[in-house]
Order: sequence, then structure tokens, then C-alpha cells
Amino acid sequence: MKTNIFLLAVLFLVSCQTTKNTQQETEPLTQKEAKKSVQIYGYNFLIPESYIKIIDDVKAEDLKGNIRSRETAYEDPSKKATIHIILRPAPYGKTTYDYYLKLSYEKKAVLTEISGIQAIRFVENIKTDGKGHPLSNPIIREKYFILNSDQSCLEIDLNRYQNDMISAKMFKQFIKYIQR
Repeated sequence: MKTNIFLLAVLFLVSCQTTKNTQQETEPLTQKEAKKSVQIYGYNFLIPESYIKIIDDVKAEDLKGNIRSRETAYEDPSKKATIHIILRPAPYGKTTYDYYLKLSYEKKAVLTEISGIQAIRFVENIKTDGKGHPLSNPIIREKYFILNSDQSCLEIDLNRYQNDMISAKMFKQFIKYIQR
């Protein structure tokens, strides 16, 4: 039975059918939520004006000097909400995408769509710090993975405090307007 479900999922991907976006529609942004357009790793993003760049195209390499990932990140200093945009070149990108695709079969991630682009969405609710101590305000980490035609993977990580509904609204708008 699991094999049949797996094969159906693979056929689904091969035929390039898309799923309905599971995100709710949100209302247009107000003037004070203005955006600046930036191009990162071949995609156009609308970054909120209140966000500042905290990481500028940092490259991570393996022991042979091959680039495993490139990362750019923005933060809203007042809310400590962050947007991380990570490009993982092939073969690392394909490996990362396949891992989260497997999680979608296990119902731990979902297939979705971002501006007409097929993606995988994965959400974590982080309730403890690195030492296992409870956080007073848990962190929501929402990740999206897009597999590019060159087998690289674009990963978009949106991190916010659980009670920060303003950033939650902004993230929905941010994801809605990503363009290739």
C-alpha cells in the first residue's frame, strides 16, 4: 500500500500537476508595510522596508571547496522575525528537496504552490532551546523548498515568535509574491 502511495506521488511530480495553495488569502499590505524589491538567486522577492539585511550571500563549502549552500537573510529588529533565503546547488539541492519530499509522504510536510511554482512546505514549532529548556515564547519556523530545473533547491525559512501575528501576516504576503 505504501509503495502505491509513493508511486502515485512520484507520478504526480513527474506530470508536473500542482496542488492548491493551502495558505489563506490575505488582505493587501498597508502603506506602512511597504516593500522593496530584491533579486536573490534568480528569484524576485518583496522584502518589507522594516527588515534589514543581516547575512549577505554567505557561502558554505564542503572539504573539497564545493559550494554546499549560499545564504542571504533579513531581520525585523523590533520583532526578531527573520527571512532566510538559501540556495543549495546540485547535488545538495536535490538531496535536500528529496528529503522534505519524503516527509510530505509521511504527512510531516505538504506539497503546495508559491506564485504558481510547486513547493514543499514544512512547519516546526520550536518549544525548547538548544539545551532542552522550555522557551517562554515558542518559535514558529516555516520552510519552503523549490526544486529548480538545474537540480538546485531554493529554501526559504521564515522564523517568528509564536505570538507575533503581525510577522505571520507579513510572511503570508511575502510568500504570495515570490517570482522567478
